[in-house]
Amino acid sequence: MIIGGTSGIGLATARRFYEAGCEVIAAGRTNRLQASDQDIAFLPCDVTSEESVAVAFSSLERRGILLDVLIINSGIAPGDPGKLGSIPAADFDAAFTTNTRGVFLCLNQAPKLMADNGSIILTGTGATNLYFPGYALYSASKSALLNLARHAAAQLGPRGIRVNCISPGTIITPIQPADDPEALICEAHTCLGRMGTTNDVTGAFHFLAANESRYITATELLVDGGWVGGVTEETAKAIMSNASTTQNTG
Repeated sequence: MIIGGTSGIGLATARRFYEAGCEVIAAGRTNRLQASDQDIAFLPCDVTSEESVAVAFSSLERRGILLDVLIINSGIAPGDPGKLGSIPAADFDAAFTTNTRGVFLCLNQAPKLMADNGSIILTGTGATNLYFPGYALYSASKSALLNLARHAAAQLGPRGIRVNCISPGTIITPIQPADDPEALICEAHTCLGRMGTTNDVTGAFHFLAANESRYITATELLVDGGWVGGVTEETAKAIMSNASTTQNTG
C-alpha cells in the first residue's frame, strides 16, 4: 500500500509496483487514478484525520489483508513561508499536521497489518540535509521522519520488518514543474546537473521493498542527484571568477 499514492512520486511508484506484478493499493484524500490505472485499488485516507487513518487500516484488517510493503508518502510543501518572525503559526500547524503527525498516525497503525519480513518506507526530503530558502517548515516537519523510521525499525526488527526513509531531492511533479526556478539551482548545485524525475525515485522504493535490501533498515537513502555533494565545478569556477572580478574592480 502506498499512502499518498495518487499523484506525483506516490502515483509513479504505484505504477512501478503494479508493472512489476504487485497488487497495489493507492491511498489518499483524492482519487486521481486514471483509466489506465484501473487495476490499482484506491483507498480513501486523509492523514490529517486520526479517524480517517484508523478507518482505512481497519478496513484492510476486516478483509484479512496483510501488507508486504507499506510506503507512507503523504506530505505537503507549503509555499514560501518567509523568514522567522513573519511565518504564520497556521502554516506551521499545516505542515506538521500532514508531514509529521500524519506519518506518525499511519506508522502507529502499521504493525498490526504488516506481514513478517515486510518493508515500511517513509518519504522524507533531501532538504533536511541543507539550508534552502523558503523550506523552513517543510524541512523541519520532514526531519522527524528519519528518527521515526529508526525507532520503528528497532521495534519491528524482531519480526524481520525493515523501516527506512527515502529522501528525494528536487523532483519534477505537478507541484514542481520542470520550468520552476528551482530547476536553475539544480543545474548549478547538483552533481548530476538537473532536476530529477519521478522515475529517478521509483527504483529506490522498489529496491527497499525487495528482498535484495533485506539487510538494510533504520537508514536514509538520498535520491537527490548529488545535491549534498556540493556545487558543480562549473559553478565553483563562476563564483571564483566573479569574486576575482569584484576584487580587481573594488
